[in-house]
Amino acid sequence: MQNEDEVRRRIALLRFLMIFGVVLLHTPPYVPIKEVGAGAFDLFKAFFQNAVFRTTVPVLTAISGYLLFRSTLDRQPGKLALKKFSTIVVPFLFFNLLLLGAADFLENGLHLRLGEDMVPDDPRGWANAAFGLYDSPINYPLNFLRDLVVLMLLAPLFGWMLRHIPWLGLGAVLLVFMNNLDGRFLLRDVMAPVFYLGGLAAVRRWNLCALDRYAALCLAAFVALCAAVVAFRVTNTNYLRMAAPLLIWPAAAPPSPAPVGGWPARAGKE
Repeated sequence: MQNEDEVRRRIALLRFLMIFGVVLLHTPPYVPIKEVGAGAFDLFKAFFQNAVFRTTVPVLTAISGYLLFRSTLDRQPGKLALKKFSTIVVPFLFFNLLLLGAADFLENGLHLRLGEDMVPDDPRGWANAAFGLYDSPINYPLNFLRDLVVLMLLAPLFGWMLRHIPWLGLGAVLLVFMNNLDGRFLLRDVMAPVFYLGGLAAVRRWNLCALDRYAALCLAAFVALCAAVVAFRVTNTNYLRMAAPLLIWPAAAPPSPAPVGGWPARAGKE
């Protein structure tokens, strides 16, 4: 039987940790994994920047999928659109257009050179910078919100597949998005499968605490995969990102305390 209080606690905990990780991910200058130095600090930073924190978005996306499909909001497209417009679209537009306006003022008003691609010089570039229509918006960390909007558009279709052809639907999602058959519709292709996976857990009513007994093993596996990314200079971390929700969720389980006096009592009987 699933402990709903524990599920809520873990969702809140992981949301906080993953958002914190997203912020840290975009704070230091990005160094491609192939260019990481051999020093201890370089490897330590790469472990988090190129591996651990790269899994924050997939975990948040899986949680979003779980919560959305558990609420059956996908069956109410109008209500879904209104809710997500206020919680996703409005923040995306506010912070993105604010940065775009500031960049345009600094470069064209004060004539400060910010960078070659900071302020666009053609209509398509402005559409991308402002709304992320075909590529990343000017505020790069907001890629996550931009892609969440796309997933909300797909939610009714995903919901139908989850309830009628769940495993065939998963195969179709993997086929389309992991082979980039959607083009630039979804910028982070991994988000679609993990979003669908979260929905699968909700619709099929998986016991989300079933793997808690393997928390230490899941954590060790996750750390090992992240270490391998750095050790072998792995550039394509899609498989790490897809595995992350399945490993991080049980790894966040609270430790199971042994009954007070349990071990001494057993030892005394031997």
